[in-house]
Formats: sequence, C-alpha cells, structure tokens
Amino acid sequence: MKKWLKWIFVNFSLKKRRKLSNQEFQVLVDNIRYTYWQFCFNRIGHKEIEGRVYKNEIDGDKNFKLIWDMILVSFLNSYLLGLAKIFDRKSYGDKNTLSIFHFIKKSKFNKDDRATIRKVKQARNEIIAHLEATKVMEGKNRLEHFGLDGQAKDIESLFTNTFNLVNNIEENFSYKHKIDPVKEKAYIQKEFDKWFKIFKEMYT
Repeated sequence: MKKWLKWIFVNFSLKKRRKLSNQEFQVLVDNIRYTYWQFCFNRIGHKEIEGRVYKNEIDGDKNFKLIWDMILVSFLNSYLLGLAKIFDRKSYGDKNTLSIFHFIKKSKFNKDDRATIRKVKQARNEIIAHLEATKVMEGKNRLEHFGLDGQAKDIESLFTNTFNLVNNIEENFSYKHKIDPVKEKAYIQKEFDKWFKIFKEMYT
C-alpha cells in the first residue's frame, strides 16, 4: 500500500511540475543571470580597485579599503551561495529549491565542472557556518581557501558551460532568453562604471 501511495504522490508531483515548467525555467534562467551579475560585479570590482586601494597607493581619507573589503566579500558570498543553490538537487514536492538538475542531467557537466560544483557547495556550507572567517581575517585568498582557483577561472568556466547547456534546452520552453555571457558582463560593466564614476574621479 505504501508503494502505491508513493507512486501516486510522485506522479501527482510530476503533473504539477509540468504545468509550472515554463515558469520554473524562467525563474532558473533569471537566477543564473542574477548570480552571474554578482560574480561579474565582484571580479570587475577587484580589477578596478585592488591595484590602487589594496596596495595602499591611495592614502588618508580616500582609501576605503575596509569598505571595499566588505562590499567585495559580500558579492563573493552572494554569488557562491546563489551558485550552490542552483546546483542543489530538488526533491519532488520541495518548493523551496529550484535545481538546474530538474532540467539538465548532472552527467551533462564535465568532470572539472562537477568538481567545481562540489567546492562551491562546500564553500556555501562554510560561509553559512562562518568556518572560513579566521582564514579571511588572516588575509588568505577567499577562493583559494575553498579549494577554488584564486582568479575564479573554474567558476567562470562553470558559468559558461551552464549557459550553453541552458541555452540548448531553451527551445523546449515558451520563455525565450538566451544567456550571452559577453553581453551580460558588458551590461554589468556599464552599470558598475556609472556607479563607480565618483570614485574614479576621486582617485585621479
């Protein structure tokens, strides 16, 4: 009897999920894009200010190193948490987790990407538990502490491959929005430049 109840529950869940598949796909795409924006903001921010602020080329009241630390670490934490959430598995009936594995088989991701996913999830667990705080306060590279590439090349690769896989299944859904990492990055660069303009003027 229990097996029959489970069969009914699973099939009911599948039918319900099929009705929401287009909506869920849109949420997934938007979540991936937003997480990538945070990733881009973090990387662009490092590129713009670390050479001048972190190397103490700007002194006195114009050196906001502590503030920049908090801003960039916050964006790093946000994109790691968001990325881990995207790659969490979704159980039938669980409305709180929208996983990419609902749409794409895990085997579609290559060995390197699967290793990066594991490290990102471990990073998420440490961030939530604050286990990495001491290492960060000691000046250790936050990504390297998590076993990730210090320049985020592995995460960039994971994003790129994820975009390609998601774009490949877009034709199965009514929501049409191909993710172009070049355009997405250019958009965030433009938004960052507008926001950062006042600081650039201060640093020149």
